[in-house]
Amino acid sequence: MFKSTGVRIAVKLLLILLIINIYFYFQHPVLYRCTNLSAVVPIGDMKLVIDDIIISNLDEDKLSTLTLQGEFPWIYRKIIEKDLPTELTLDLLKIASFYTRKPITNEYANIKLAGTLIYPAGIRNSQITEGKESMDRFDIGISPGYFSGRSCTKEDGYNYCIWQSHGTCSIDDLNKEFTLAITDQATNKVSYIYFTPRWEKERLMQGHISIRDADPAQPVQNYINRISHNNTQAALEYIAPERRNDFESPRLLNSEFKDADIRYTVDWDDCLADYSGAYQVTAEPGKYQNENQSDFVAAKDNRLIFYTVKESDGKFYI
Repeated sequence: MFKSTGVRIAVKLLLILLIINIYFYFQHPVLYRCTNLSAVVPIGDMKLVIDDIIISNLDEDKLSTLTLQGEFPWIYRKIIEKDLPTELTLDLLKIASFYTRKPITNEYANIKLAGTLIYPAGIRNSQITEGKESMDRFDIGISPGYFSGRSCTKEDGYNYCIWQSHGTCSIDDLNKEFTLAITDQATNKVSYIYFTPRWEKERLMQGHISIRDADPAQPVQNYINRISHNNTQAALEYIAPERRNDFESPRLLNSEFKDADIRYTVDWDDCLADYSGAYQVTAEPGKYQNENQSDFVAAKDNRLIFYTVKESDGKFYI
């Protein structure tokens, strides 16, 4: 078929490389992402939104132990020692990570449940001590499996925090019906959510399990930033693919929003057409009056309202 010796050698090398890549691809841990979970539970005057659950057989405990002991693969050390530009270093580390076998658990897998805790519009994170007050107002359990810890991520000026519960679950239970039990600690009222997960399987390439693009306001922030700098093409990346052809950018973005502080307020809307629910993200231009961003003066009554939804790829879009 190939008359040239050089071509035959090149084809054989490519086939060997392909086999090596396929081998290492299947050495990576498996991650299952639930694609049919979206629920909202009232916790006093707050809304607890649950919109992501993942299970993986990556042994995070063993990986953390190896990291703390400094047991990195030698290739990682060599790349870091070269002191190359940051972007090049990160790209090389990603390549090295692909060809590195990660510890896998054969018994109980990691499970992570995540979502957003939304406060009333007048309450901001800077008014809540370290996020503890709001996070202590509810408890959440899962069956099969159990949660052993919980955390939240927040920024001062926002009226919400991104929370996450983590624990363990058997991969053998993937096809069973799951039950979430959410307890309002103030009233002891328990809300139950029953669902049979529809899982999307993928390979975990990075060295940790992450909830992708967990901030529902992030695409709005990125969109406003790109439009304010006249980068319309880049801004379209944050619009849902099926909406890009007929999406019209608000004219206000080119003036009032360009040099102002922007306050984002998030709420949940159960009734958005064509969707089972969506985040309502209000953007207001103005000026923060203090460092912790609790006091804000709007420039004009020129607020813009966006809606963000999580698509099948696990990312939020406008």
